[in-house]
Amino acid sequence: MIAIIAVIAIVLTVAAIIFVGNRQELTQAASDTCKLNAKTLTVHQNSFEAAQTRAEQAAKLTVDDVANGSTLETLKDAMKLADDIDDAPTCPANGSVDDFTKATNDIKDYANDLRNITNELDSAAKAVVASQEMKLDSTK
Repeated sequence: MIAIIAVIAIVLTVAAIIFVGNRQELTQAASDTCKLNAKTLTVHQNSFEAAQTRAEQAAKLTVDDVANGSTLETLKDAMKLADDIDDAPTCPANGSVDDFTKATNDIKDYANDLRNITNELDSAAKAVVASQEMKLDSTK
């Protein structure tokens, strides 16, 4: 009887060790995934900052400088959207699989928002520059 109890205790201990080990591996994998997504987010942030710079340059033009003044309004609207973007989410220092998964999803959503705003800024800035070129061509 004591031998059976000892065997059961050993089996339960081994099962607990395996479970805890697997849980730690899952948590580490989730943490690594979150960190990888956070790292790749910097590429989107750099593109966004470059688009903001181009937009700021284009916004220096006035209605008198462009053929279509509405392009400037569209640019200003895109710049307002860009100004309203929140700070980037980060991965938690410690946490559960769920914590890391939520942070990873938040980072992915933020990256999508950042890409969309970057595209809007780029399109609006290009439209202003094209409108300026049309104006210059029409005066020749």
